[in-house]
Amino acid sequence: GIHRHHPAVMPGQLRQQQIGKGILNHQQRALRGGGVFQRQQAVIAVKQRGVLIAALKGGRVVQQGGSLRVQYAACNSRKGHWSLDEPAGLLRVELPDPTSDSWRIGALQSFEKQRTQELVQEYLRQYLPLFAERGMAAPAAVRFRIMQSRWGSCSGRTHSLSFNARLCERPHAFIEYVVVHELCHFLHGNHSADFWREVERYLPDWQSRRKLGD
Repeated sequence: GIHRHHPAVMPGQLRQQQIGKGILNHQQRALRGGGVFQRQQAVIAVKQRGVLIAALKGGRVVQQGGSLRVQYAACNSRKGHWSLDEPAGLLRVELPDPTSDSWRIGALQSFEKQRTQELVQEYLRQYLPLFAERGMAAPAAVRFRIMQSRWGSCSGRTHSLSFNARLCERPHAFIEYVVVHELCHFLHGNHSADFWREVERYLPDWQSRRKLGD
């Protein structure tokens, strides 16, 4: 896997529900658009996700190596909604309580996971046919979750891939590198010279791309 060295309009939805114990499990639930953090848990989540601190106050959120302006507003629904206006570089977030850190964190994490899914799936559609020509079967599962120290991982046992839900914060060139890196692990389960030659077959500039994740 790849370790981290630091911690059109597209709609999204977030439904409020009760949260129990286990921060990571409920972060994942929020990212699926089905949960939100209670205020006490939100404080812990902010510490883990420093890039969201400014966005919580209505600032900017990091995306694809740049940033988006975040605009919060109230809505009359019990659900929160977000929409992305890419030409304007604006993420609009409508929440039952737009002043609540819990709602804001849930909405931003929901957005990040969906955005990461879209970007990763785009590269998988591009590269899976090329790896199939090498005799590699498509992954049995592709998962997205918050990871504390990795951008991606590959399981040879389950033939599955996992990606950090925050990967959308990095530039496109790095996201592509992470996808190719993990696919190459299906051919070589280590970081041997043969593995890196495999990566270079698809991305001759992989070394410069890798630095974009720092």
